[in-house]
Amino acid sequence: MRYELYIDVFIMTNGLMDFLVLMLTNEILHRRAGLLSMFLASLGAAIISALLFLKMSDYLWYQLTIHFLVNPVMLFCVFRGKGIKRLAEEWIICYLVMFLLGGSMQWLYLGLGKRQHFILWLLVALTIGVFVLCCLERYRRIEEKVYEVKICQEGKELELRAYYDSGNLLIDPFFREPVQIMDEALIGQIMDPKMHARLIPFCSLGRENGVIKVVTAEKMVVYKRKEQIEVKPVILGLGRKELFQNAGYQMLLNEKILRG
Repeated sequence: MRYELYIDVFIMTNGLMDFLVLMLTNEILHRRAGLLSMFLASLGAAIISALLFLKMSDYLWYQLTIHFLVNPVMLFCVFRGKGIKRLAEEWIICYLVMFLLGGSMQWLYLGLGKRQHFILWLLVALTIGVFVLCCLERYRRIEEKVYEVKICQEGKELELRAYYDSGNLLIDPFFREPVQIMDEALIGQIMDPKMHARLIPFCSLGRENGVIKVVTAEKMVVYKRKEQIEVKPVILGLGRKELFQNAGYQMLLNEKILRG
């Protein structure tokens, strides 16, 4: 049986797949690799793979060389991993992503494509991968702004997750203090809102004049990575439960809290 190898297609296919795998690995592990370094590394690995394919007669040794030498070097060049443990973590995640992406490609090409239009199904698989990449990037950006928060009131503590909202500029007009917006359904765990609530005016997009219930708690602690920020006292605006439904957090931090 005779095979024809189109070296340009070989390099393009492997290069694109490696580039997308590197981007997905970068997002999953929260690395800081640049696009240029990932592009150059994937292109270099694809060219070296093509040359090895032409030079090595033993396919088993070719596979071992690619998986245990070329790809680890590619990962090291991109992520600059310090230590075997970190490199192993990147290698494992890289191959998990590769198997999923390659499996999707094979399913599309062999199943739906009936072994026709390889480039078309390659582009479809890459599009799916880019879509997943965008979702991961959006999730990562949200997670970077989510903090663990503890509210203290008369010996009671309420722990929740808070999102740093640069759009929350609400200030209590009477005390001139920033207001944190939280799920009103949770405040009952540390105080009776009917006993402590008062109304303050606010403006928002689509609603120029409105009022919101607020309560004052003794203290709030924001766990900001390696430091803690204490706010004494803290003014809490009681937002509707629907505002936080399926959001992954129960509070909107005022933009002045972390900026000081």
